[in-house]
Amino acid sequence: MPDPGAVVVNPSQHARSGIVEAVVPGEGPAKGAQLLETRTAVLDDVAWPKKAKPVLSQGVAFFNMFRDLTASGFWSSKIGIADLDYQGNTYVAEWKGCPDEALRKLGVKYES
Repeated sequence: MPDPGAVVVNPSQHARSGIVEAVVPGEGPAKGAQLLETRTAVLDDVAWPKKAKPVLSQGVAFFNMFRDLTASGFWSSKIGIADLDYQGNTYVAEWKGCPDEALRKLGVKYES
């Protein structure tokens, strides 16, 4: 029996369409703003491993793996490499150091 106020997620009903139905016990399927809140609550439960309840360990492991694969897939794609402004193994004739703007953002400076 789920905790009072818990959200029950039933992926099997809509597995082929990729839709996950969230059911709020005693209220039926979540709709509209309630559905958004429900999705956000489910993600909050599994997105932060150090804060997650031990009972959610499998969800946490799945979410971490999926997040890592998504990030790896994006930043190894053509559009992801462009997003990083990656220039590859290019020769730098003269290293002038880190730009002042980046140093200020990091709160550091070169020693004199």
